[in-house]
Amino acid sequence: MRKKPPLARRRKARQLILQALYQWLLTGSELTDISKQFHEQNQGKIDWEFFDEVLPGVLKSVETLDKHLHPLLDRKLEALDPIEKALLYLGTYELANRIDVPYRVVI
Repeated sequence: MRKKPPLARRRKARQLILQALYQWLLTGSELTDISKQFHEQNQGKIDWEFFDEVLPGVLKSVETLDKHLHPLLDRKLEALDPIEKALLYLGTYELANRIDVPYRVVI
């Protein structure tokens, strides 16, 4: 059984994922470039395993996430600013794909 990382490490990883998604939405850079940059610039106590699983998972699921979000929004997806979109992508992905993350943490 895999040992759970401390919550602070997971929280930091989630913050970095949000920043990475925001960067991706603004620049359209490749996942490998963004991931490498975040690994190089952020040292310390971070749940890198979570980061390396969730960030690519979100980016591979963008079309599906858009389909889930579209009927729930009061405006078009294109009208959302990048930080709103990044938050919604991360939260929706975690609720749908990460049963190890409690829904109260996501919300």
